[in-house]
Amino acid sequence: MSSPSAVPRLVEQRLAPPGTPGGDLIDGGDAASALLRPVGADGDIDLIRPARVSTAAFTPTSARAEKKLSAILAGDGVLVSTGQQPGLFLGPLYVLYKILSAVSHARRIEQATGRPAVASFWVAADDHDWEEVGTATIVKRSGEIETISMAPLPGDAGRSVGLASLGPEIPPLLDRFGAAAGDSEFAPAALAPLTGSYTPEASVSGAFQSAYAELLDGFDLLLFDPMHAEVRRETVPFLRQALEYGPRMSEAMRDGTTAVASAGYDPRLRPPDAGIQVFFDDGRTRSHLLSEGAGLRNGKSEDLRTTEEWIALLEARPERFSAAAALRPVLESWLVPAARSVLGPGELAYWAQLGPIFELFEVDMPQTAPRSSWIVVEPRVERWLNGIEASAEDLADGGRSIEQRVTREGRPEVIGQELERLTADFEANLDRLERSSQEEIPGLGSAFGKARKSVFSTVAALERAIDGKIRESRGVTLDRVRRATDLLYPGGQPQERIDSPFSFLVRYGPSFLGAVAAAHDGPYGEVVD
Repeated sequence: MSSPSAVPRLVEQRLAPPGTPGGDLIDGGDAASALLRPVGADGDIDLIRPARVSTAAFTPTSARAEKKLSAILAGDGVLVSTGQQPGLFLGPLYVLYKILSAVSHARRIEQATGRPAVASFWVAADDHDWEEVGTATIVKRSGEIETISMAPLPGDAGRSVGLASLGPEIPPLLDRFGAAAGDSEFAPAALAPLTGSYTPEASVSGAFQSAYAELLDGFDLLLFDPMHAEVRRETVPFLRQALEYGPRMSEAMRDGTTAVASAGYDPRLRPPDAGIQVFFDDGRTRSHLLSEGAGLRNGKSEDLRTTEEWIALLEARPERFSAAAALRPVLESWLVPAARSVLGPGELAYWAQLGPIFELFEVDMPQTAPRSSWIVVEPRVERWLNGIEASAEDLADGGRSIEQRVTREGRPEVIGQELERLTADFEANLDRLERSSQEEIPGLGSAFGKARKSVFSTVAALERAIDGKIRESRGVTLDRVRRATDLLYPGGQPQERIDSPFSFLVRYGPSFLGAVAAAHDGPYGEVVD
């Protein structure tokens, strides 16, 4: 059992590239600003309205958050929203970053306005992507990726994850997950929120919410459960309206898609033309309701009913209905109005299409802010990077450029000079010979081309052999480059999308959570030690 000697460093990275709605919003681009509501000054808050639900739908993680909730429900406080579908065993790192981004925005707004402000995390339990929801990954200390997958119980595949139980296989999966993270003095405390939450009888979303409530105990945060019975009842008027709109929903979606394409962006959402952005769960699967004639059909089934019949079913069984991706942000803003929403790059991309749908339902779009994005650089990785004079971002290409640089630096200068001279001399001599031959023996162009290609290939092979020996001599350094790359960009992907917060909670205990929280206190773009 070991404990670390230092806390890792968090380096902020760009969330979205230029040329995307998220990237251009970060840069203050006019095209993105016309499609989304950019964040202005923290004191410039104009969307403050009462929520349509009671305290029962929220789980506060601190006494302060609970007190602020009363102000929010009364329309006297400011809500900063974010959300994510529930993930197995806390999900990837970016979920934590998204939550603490919202907490940070709320803190700044409260300081600027003097109004109570709090972050709310919408646990998107209506999601049905089991491949994503039922998979957890952890990057071991060695850099190896351990993937833990949970299969849905019989009858739950294709249904909303909020309606599914974890089942008896969850304890051994949790054991595997904990073992993959390794042992330390912090391991028991890090495992406690998961052990108490991920039980066979718990739901996928309930376990996720419970684990984060315990992990973030003391933070000013509200966890929102859209599957709560009260919430389902309160959404009935909104979903009734969506059913009544029918084809108007598709028209609004097409208008939003056209606006995004006209602005030069690739539309993220391509829903079915006949879809009205409402899902129905028939107890077996969750499907879009599709317009057909004067009625609506449940996906590709034979379940065709009039709009009035679907509305009657909605009022009788609201738990079977939910909003699809293009409608969910509008429903959230209608149900629990937020002044600002913290979004990931994919969300920013499809939110840019939703302006006409917000207008259709006469709901104001909140300000849209990108979540933070970080690379966790552990002390040993920091030492390796310092040894090769490289940054974490330098490894984003899989470490290839650094490996090439290390190899070049290990090559004696005289060898490099001789290789260059050899190539130059051969090319000059071959050019002279070809010119002389063309005068005396025409028709040898292809032969000279083959010769040039063959010799250059031989020289390249010689250079590779030399570099191979150099790499052998610099094996320790190159091994550190590869190990650092495996930890910072596991599987060639951003660390935040693969690794779990649990990895670092086991290695660093509460100090890791403190480091992430401290990082979010700084201005956007700051590198935090």
